[in-house]
Amino acid sequence: MKIVIFASGKGGVGKSLVSASTAIELKRRGHEVGLLDLDLHGPTQHILFPSSGRPEATREGLKPFLSPQGVKLFSLGYIFKDSPLPIKGKEKYGMVQDLTWLLDWGDIDYLIVDLPPGTGDEHLACIRAFKTASLYLVSLPSLHSISVVHRAYSLFKDEGHNPEGVILNMCWLKIDGRKIYLFGKEYKKVMRERGMEIVAELPFDPLLSKAPLKRSNSGYWRRISKLVAEIIARANRS
Repeated sequence: MKIVIFASGKGGVGKSLVSASTAIELKRRGHEVGLLDLDLHGPTQHILFPSSGRPEATREGLKPFLSPQGVKLFSLGYIFKDSPLPIKGKEKYGMVQDLTWLLDWGDIDYLIVDLPPGTGDEHLACIRAFKTASLYLVSLPSLHSISVVHRAYSLFKDEGHNPEGVILNMCWLKIDGRKIYLFGKEYKKVMRERGMEIVAELPFDPLLSKAPLKRSNSGYWRRISKLVAEIIARANRS
């Protein structure tokens, strides 16, 4: 099983959607895929993949849901719904460790892990549990977002877990065939100066707000397909 972690320095950059899209594209290519939402305080995968059921406990562990797309997934949002989860410190660290061990994914090729934004206990527990995982950071191409994601990048490097690079989301909007760069083009220079590789640049697609996981021939999904091909290639080399 190959493990791919998606993290971000700040929230609102589309990391959870990129994680879910990657899982769906991997499944479309014939791989068996699991998706683990490790955001304890603000999970979102249960919103992207709605279900009225609850995880099933067996002797082998907790059984993830099987989504209509064929992706196995688990999120605390399925258990706590809209209720808050007031835990901190060692409790958070321990819960992440428990989830990495107690879930019974069965025979899968890829496990996609959707981390919460920031650089806290969840992140340390995750990368220490999944020491051989590939790690990608998701950011907007704004200078502020890149500055924040660089701190997360540095944290992971200090922990001995070198990120593969950064996926820049919502880079441009296409209007009448013309690209409108929503945050300018300076981000490429800033990324080079900070020593962070750009793995993919994804466009802003307004239609995703209506059907975020409906795969189409849009620019977003074509870029996701290229990203997944790169993720597979890098995972096979490691």
